[in-house]
Amino acid sequence: MRQIGLVLFLAITALSCSKDTDPTLRVATSANMQFAMEALEKVFEKQSGHEIEVILGSSGKLTSQIVAGAPYDLFFSADTRFPQKLFDDGISDQAPKIYAYGKLVVWSALDSVLSKDQEAELRTMKMALANPKTAPYGQAAIEYLTATGDIDKINDRLVFGESIAQVNQFLLTGAVRLGFTSKSSIYAEAFQGKGQWTEIPTEMYEPLAQSMIILAQREALGQQAQEFYDFVLSSNGQKILDNFGYSTVNN
Repeated sequence: MRQIGLVLFLAITALSCSKDTDPTLRVATSANMQFAMEALEKVFEKQSGHEIEVILGSSGKLTSQIVAGAPYDLFFSADTRFPQKLFDDGISDQAPKIYAYGKLVVWSALDSVLSKDQEAELRTMKMALANPKTAPYGQAAIEYLTATGDIDKINDRLVFGESIAQVNQFLLTGAVRLGFTSKSSIYAEAFQGKGQWTEIPTEMYEPLAQSMIILAQREALGQQAQEFYDFVLSSNGQKILDNFGYSTVNN
């Protein structure tokens, strides 16, 4: 029995050590950044020689995973609140920094979301948005619908995705033909030549100030994490974000 216990202990220790020494940089990324992050990752890996693994999810869910000890090295949120919580909880010794400002759009599979002859159909269509409890873009959509006075009329037609990535899946597969997503998603190849979209005026929801934070989960990856952090704020990194429809911190 002692031998079995020792073997089990050594196996767990080896697994723990392998995770700590894994040279792959793990980047937890809010789902609105999916396509922009792919572009950032490609350029950074080519320039630095470092490998990146991207973990997608809603900002709230990723925060919960990090608090539970998930071995991520950086966190890119769709807001400032979740990274600030991690900093306040001592999970990072470096305050979060805004890297871009996101924008909300409404997308439809119809010829136009504003067409008069389609108003009747629009009044009965299901509408997708991200879960406002864990996804800042979902909260922005709720704020917009509340500001326009439509929220009470359409509550029974709202379809909630776990994140913007799931909302995009609903829209691209035709499961839902109308929904709120990030402008950065519309700029991705998957949406090209499909549907119509309209940008929601930014004054109709709280600014989507998106911030990132270097985590203290794996000290061995600290230098690589800092390099990627600096790259995102560099002129090259900011240009990539600008190409995906974000307002960048250098603008």
